[in-house]
Amino acid sequence: MNEDKVKIKILDTQGNCKELWVEVGSNLREVLLRNQFSLYQGKFKTLNCKGMGVCGSCKIIVRERDEDWERRACQIQCFQDLEIRLK
Repeated sequence: MNEDKVKIKILDTQGNCKELWVEVGSNLREVLLRNQFSLYQGKFKTLNCKGMGVCGSCKIIVRERDEDWERRACQIQCFQDLEIRLK
């Protein structure tokens, strides 16, 4: 693929897997929302910080080096291939 893009492998809450190619440096929260992935559950669908990094409601699991890390999607810039699981 193009060196200006990175691959995001996404496992959603129903166990479905999808791969997206995105521009290097893209914000993960924006990519997920633009591709109709739901980051927010319950009241956080309307009550969230809109990507400012303060509420913690956009948490996802990032798989890296055979370990899982909980991170906020709004604070991840896509500079390398990622494997994530939505919560």
